[in-house]
Amino acid sequence: MSAASPNHQASLTLLGWLGEYTAGVGSLLRDLGSVDGLMQAPESALTGLPPATAVKLKQARSHWPRSNPWAKTPADPDLAFIPLGDPRYPRLLREIPDPPAWLFVAGEASVLHRDCVSIVGTRRASQQGLRAAARIATEELGFTLVGIGTYSR
Repeated sequence: MSAASPNHQASLTLLGWLGEYTAGVGSLLRDLGSVDGLMQAPESALTGLPPATAVKLKQARSHWPRSNPWAKTPADPDLAFIPLGDPRYPRLLREIPDPPAWLFVAGEASVLHRDCVSIVGTRRASQQGLRAAARIATEELGFTLVGIGTYSR
């Protein structure tokens, strides 16, 4: 899927409207098949979303397909933007109850199709603890280390 594909562009536009309020959106995108499917779905399909997400999604749907003029989209050329539905999106991650609507990947996106592990723990881990956890995951167990936020960078 090229960076200019309709799903990619629609996902970036949706990201501009939702910002950090994406809880529940991944499962809707998976079930409805695309961003366009989400935008055209009946209101009844959107029940069960957290209130903040529902408000943002309602705003997006009322202005669709226009971009949010106040949106701040990622401008880092070193990050790959991988929306749900993109062939680079990890198959097993797509199957969890509420998959992320999109991923931002620093580095080689193809590693997402390997056996991966994400280490979740304290926000105040020591450097020694971080190194030990990464060594155990990658060298001893053979996993590719992925993570949320800045730890895995």
